[in-house]
Amino acid sequence: MNEAEFDALIDCKFPYNDAKECMRLINLAAKISPEASFMVLHEICRPPKDATVLNIRLSELLTEWRKTVTHPLRDRMFECAQYLIGGGWATVDFALQLIREIEKFPGQYSALNIAYFCCDDESGKIENEYERIRSAWNI
Repeated sequence: MNEAEFDALIDCKFPYNDAKECMRLINLAAKISPEASFMVLHEICRPPKDATVLNIRLSELLTEWRKTVTHPLRDRMFECAQYLIGGGWATVDFALQLIREIEKFPGQYSALNIAYFCCDDESGKIENEYERIRSAWNI
């Protein structure tokens, strides 16, 4: 299975309340690629509005994700995801620093998206960095 197939499998239809299937998908993602693992993280910390899942369940899934992933961004992305699950905002400085760390790993679009959404940036700093990085990766 490639990243596109995996994305089609989980995008807006992650089985939050099926523990066995969640673990299967978290483990499968880790075997596919770092981007696939960040796709799972995106689903965990930004579930669709129609998903019926409690924050406590999302936190449990986040912990399982962290145990499985070995990427250098794992701990920083875990911290970022905690803000989103908790309903709070990271600071703009936190998000900017994280986005710049993610930049060192081209193609990690899901990680970049998570960092983009973790703060409320009225100044547009995050938007500018996000677009700059996406443009550089798309060359």
